[in-house]
Amino acid sequence: MESHWIADHLYDLRLRSKSACHKKKKYRREEAREKAFEYRGRVAMTFGFMSAYKCFRCTNWHIGHRGKKRALLKAINAQILND
Repeated sequence: MESHWIADHLYDLRLRSKSACHKKKKYRREEAREKAFEYRGRVAMTFGFMSAYKCFRCTNWHIGHRGKKRALLKAINAQILND
């Protein structure tokens, strides 16, 4: 039987009404790049590549895992389809 539940619906950022910017650290561009570089040197295994990005909501810079959402959704979908 094919599953009708897709994890994309569980993690759809468009459905969020509030931004999580207030919980994230805000950096200047160069500082964000340094922090991401330091993190990559400290942590061996991650969900995705740690990088700096400019936030369109607050116009500050944050750091985050590029590809984290895709990796998480792939793992969840695999689990749903195997059950």
